[in-house]
Amino acid sequence: MSLLHAGVAWFRGDRVVWLIAAVAVPQSLVAAKLLVRAINPGGMLPGAAFVFLLAIALAWLAMLWGLVLLAARVRRATIRLFVLALLALPDIWSVRTLIEDASDALAHPTPDKETGRGYFDDQADRDLVVAIRACNPELQRHGSVCDLDKVAALARAIDVYASGLGGESQMSLALQNGPNPEILRILLRTAKPPAEVLQWVLFKALDLQDLTLLRATLDAGLDPNGLAGSADPVLFVTESHGWDEGIAALLDAGARIDQTDSAGYTVLMRAINERHYDLAALLLARGAAEDRFTSYGTTMETLVAKIPPEDREKMPPSVTALMDRHPPR
Repeated sequence: MSLLHAGVAWFRGDRVVWLIAAVAVPQSLVAAKLLVRAINPGGMLPGAAFVFLLAIALAWLAMLWGLVLLAARVRRATIRLFVLALLALPDIWSVRTLIEDASDALAHPTPDKETGRGYFDDQADRDLVVAIRACNPELQRHGSVCDLDKVAALARAIDVYASGLGGESQMSLALQNGPNPEILRILLRTAKPPAEVLQWVLFKALDLQDLTLLRATLDAGLDPNGLAGSADPVLFVTESHGWDEGIAALLDAGARIDQTDSAGYTVLMRAINERHYDLAALLLARGAAEDRFTSYGTTMETLVAKIPPEDREKMPPSVTALMDRHPPR
């Protein structure tokens, strides 16, 4: 009981008021910042925002120092203990948040591609992150040594499509790493990739116009007649990139030459409409049909009628012959 009496006496003393005031000061600084922001002429706040910030800041300061004044006027230990706890609550919450953030940082360190830490727990996965990073084309130009055999050996021992600590797989990291088409081909050969991975690599092959990467994607299971994340089949996505070699590779892999897109165009019709005459010649040589029409009734004659006369001079002979076979009506 003597300890309890001493505690009650201490809370009734004047020193506890100074403690309460000291706790109120940091909270007052936050309110003061709001007050300065509200009255700062250079801030040019709208009228409603000015009034809102000013009211919040003044109310906050009034509440804080009203509590301090209450503690100074009322010597009851319970009242002063309540005021102290109320003022310390934001600080306690901040400390708790700080501890939680520190715990998260320890549990999930900042990802580091130089060591692989933060991406994966397993050492083999980390080693692969480092090996893939070394094959970044930009780093290679600055002396980084790319060991493809090491990458292949590590990739065979793990699941390159499994998500790591941050939700990224080895394949997704490789796609961000430059990328190096050789690395992507190695990873594709380790196991059958998910459909979304094939789509990512397909679009990377289209961007790079890398024929061997496109063929590796097809070998890994990409459907040459599929949609691959687009409203139109792969053949049309490739045509939109203006990549004739890619079209040929898809046809070699089994893409149907007379399939249609969402508007009913064949690839030959798209090529004529977009004045890709070399591609049109390739499609004609592969036996593309000339008698199809779109869902809006567009025919080959319609498309031929739109070709500028000056284009005839730069057309392959087969496309000129196509024009002669389908004169405008």
